[in-house]
Amino acid sequence: MAASTEDRFYRRREAAQFLRENFAAPTSSAHLAKLAVIGGGPAYHKFSRFPIYRQSDLVTWAEAMLGETRVSTSDEKPVS
Repeated sequence: MAASTEDRFYRRREAAQFLRENFAAPTSSAHLAKLAVIGGGPAYHKFSRFPIYRQSDLVTWAEAMLGETRVSTSDEKPVS
């Protein structure tokens, strides 16, 4: 089963770059490595000994990390 161009796989360094470019996420490959150990990061697979990240898993994780839309730092409730 080949990955489609819409759902390709990234090595850890490329995954961090994808997250920075597409979500402005302050993420490095070292941070993704730490999350792989302690949990809380995007899902990944192993290809031999190399961790690889599916693009759709990166997008799902990044969207889950986004906070609600707000118009002020003093807002108690997010904007609907």
